[in-house]
Amino acid sequence: MGQYPHPAEHPEKPRWGPLNAFHFWGVPELGDSAIDDPFVIAHYMAMLTAAQIDTLIFDQTKALVYPNQMLAVCSVLDGGRRRALS
Repeated sequence: MGQYPHPAEHPEKPRWGPLNAFHFWGVPELGDSAIDDPFVIAHYMAMLTAAQIDTLIFDQTKALVYPNQMLAVCSVLDGGRRRALS
């Protein structure tokens, strides 16, 4: 943070990047990957399971929703459930 600890006060500084752009703190564990990739979804579901999280809530109260990605997550979860039951 150093010289400019408050980005809103110094938007011209390149360290903070342009306004309205995506900013990431670090690199995702699987790198730059698509959220609708079944491998990526299964990996993150395994991490949630290991953390004993057993409920997912899809918040769609905003104007922008992601139905294709949500359905991809549901498809991977349903496939895992079916494999566990067989």
